[in-house]
Amino acid sequence: MALRTRGMNLGAARAYVKERFKDVGWNRLVARLPERDVAEVWDTLILPTGWYDYSVHERFLDALDAEFRPVEPDLGRELGRRAAQSDIRFYHSQTIAFVSPARVLDQCARLWEEHYSEGRLEVEERGRDSFKIVLVNPGVHWMVCSETVPGWGERAIILAGARAARAEHVLCVRKGFSHCEYVVDWE
Repeated sequence: MALRTRGMNLGAARAYVKERFKDVGWNRLVARLPERDVAEVWDTLILPTGWYDYSVHERFLDALDAEFRPVEPDLGRELGRRAAQSDIRFYHSQTIAFVSPARVLDQCARLWEEHYSEGRLEVEERGRDSFKIVLVNPGVHWMVCSETVPGWGERAIILAGARAARAEHVLCVRKGFSHCEYVVDWE
């Protein structure tokens, strides 16, 4: 079965572009996309819990990178931070004040399965304020594993009360490793 992604990923990506680059930027981005993607996904109601073909997301990320990387070098991390805001609102809307950074990271494995049909996250506590996260068999766009996942991690734990959050991508399948690995620390 081909990799699929939830609509919440697509909706957060669309919201990020419209918020950051306004309608002018959105129009420039969709001009780079296949008409079918725009008609069937991007110009429609995106169902947060619906499953969508991942190739639609890949083409979007390629277009996003080509159009906006020159003006937003931290593009993928910013996209991840925006996605974290959506996720935290969606999953923890009433309980965010009671969620700790460690609890949010503990839920990463389950959240990955809610977002993607393949791959898995393994979460390991390294210390009181430090976690190692391993992404196995991601099959996702390079921007997701390299930038969006760390950006998501930083923002999610800040929303849960962390200060001075840092998420570092230390190993990557795109560089020949068998998995991606991240270290997430905070105060």
